[in-house]
Amino acid sequence: MQAGVLRAREQVLLLLGELRLGSRLPGERVLSERFGVSRMTLRAAMDTLIEEGLIFRSSRSGTFVIKPITSSVLSLKSFSETMAERGFSVTSKVVSFKEIKADKNLAQTLGIENHSIVFKATRVRYGNDTPISIEELYISKDLFPDLRKSVLVGSLYNFFKEKHNIVVRAAENRISAHMPNEVEMKLLQIDQSIPTLKMRVIDADQNGNIVMKAICNYRSDLYNLNLHLSSLPVLDTETERASG
Repeated sequence: MQAGVLRAREQVLLLLGELRLGSRLPGERVLSERFGVSRMTLRAAMDTLIEEGLIFRSSRSGTFVIKPITSSVLSLKSFSETMAERGFSVTSKVVSFKEIKADKNLAQTLGIENHSIVFKATRVRYGNDTPISIEELYISKDLFPDLRKSVLVGSLYNFFKEKHNIVVRAAENRISAHMPNEVEMKLLQIDQSIPTLKMRVIDADQNGNIVMKAICNYRSDLYNLNLHLSSLPVLDTETERASG
């Protein structure tokens, strides 16, 4: 890296340390004048920080601080645990909490009888007071009769474990891009130029029983997922049967 680009990068890093998560950086012209470098040098420095996942550039909206909160390995860790590990304070706002009757599809997903009572909740998760995601949750009342709105302010995984000795050990994830509607944009404090990363998650406990269905919408400008894949030999049918 050229010396000029390196110095500009260090100056931008110092600026990032003063800004909150999600803050918009000044324009390149303003920053190049502030740091006494050419716009080409500044852009090269900014490009390195984008590659490192510290800032995000939108052709329409500008450049934003995302810091380490954006990079998360797809795992069974809760949102609270993931954010806390990165040094962010985690809070939640419960938008709605009510009881509904499970239709056929929801009952099948949760492994319960049709028309059983299910808690349906919507909450917004924050990192350092910046909205990161919206969660829509479906939880059987028979499984967690003591679930209350106040519980949703904290970690559900902790509630499952501490109050019911239930530990989430497996999850089925389906991930897709999503264009947020007006309500979602308002809750996440974004505009139509920023899509969300939608995750449909089915959690199962240590015994293989379904615990919860969740539909989560993460801000794509502040959150991404890292997937570590490898090529492993596939057992043939006869071998697989023998090992079962």
